[in-house]
Amino acid sequence: ETGGLTFGELWRRSLGIAAALQDRGVAPGDKVGLLARNHAGFVECLVAIAATGADVVLLNTGFAGPQLADVVANEGISVVLHDDEYASVVAGCGAVTIGESQHQPLALTHRAVRPSRKAGAVVIMASGTTGRPKGAARSGGSASIEGIAAVLDAIPLRLGDVQVVPAPLFHAWGLSHLLLGLARCTTTVLARRFEPEQLLRQLVAHDVNVLVVVPVMLARLLAVPDTSSFPELRVIASSGSAIGAALTTDVLDRFGPVLYN
Repeated sequence: ETGGLTFGELWRRSLGIAAALQDRGVAPGDKVGLLARNHAGFVECLVAIAATGADVVLLNTGFAGPQLADVVANEGISVVLHDDEYASVVAGCGAVTIGESQHQPLALTHRAVRPSRKAGAVVIMASGTTGRPKGAARSGGSASIEGIAAVLDAIPLRLGDVQVVPAPLFHAWGLSHLLLGLARCTTTVLARRFEPEQLLRQLVAHDVNVLVVVPVMLARLLAVPDTSSFPELRVIASSGSAIGAALTTDVLDRFGPVLYN
């Protein structure tokens, strides 16, 4: 919502945040929480944490204060980067907190930082619907390469795509497509909140090739009366829950044979 960001700007801004994290003692082996919606700041903080070599713990934006404090203690999180709207949620969580309004001046410092040679893990939290949310660490290796290859074999993602990712970045599906997009020089369009009317406008305005969603988003999209055509849309990548036959048929009728589930 604040405009575009080039890959070079992303790198420089992220290293500014990384330098500030290192000043606060963040080092390889530490865990840093990220509590943010889908926007450029999420990506900057994700890259910044990775540059320090620390593990990044992606926190669910639906967490209440006590649940967040429990996760911070259980996962051993030392610092939490967060959107300003979650200031009351992170208050008293037991970790050092750095709000969104502080990220901007840190990002503009453009201090030279040598990214850590030790790669940290990405920790994705379980939903917590059946108890305490638990972190599942994901890191590189042959299994990751095989998983990426399987996605690329099944879904016709291309270099230089334009993708819209309303699926939450703190979950595996949205995060995977963000990272796949960074790897293939994709323009990624993000919005803090999913609004069907806005999303349909984005598809037209940006000549979008790839749309990354969960099924409930597809149902809400189809509920919006719209006569626009999307000639550049080549892929709707859906995951996260089961998609019924009726919804599948409706999506194909509306968008054409572009649905990959």
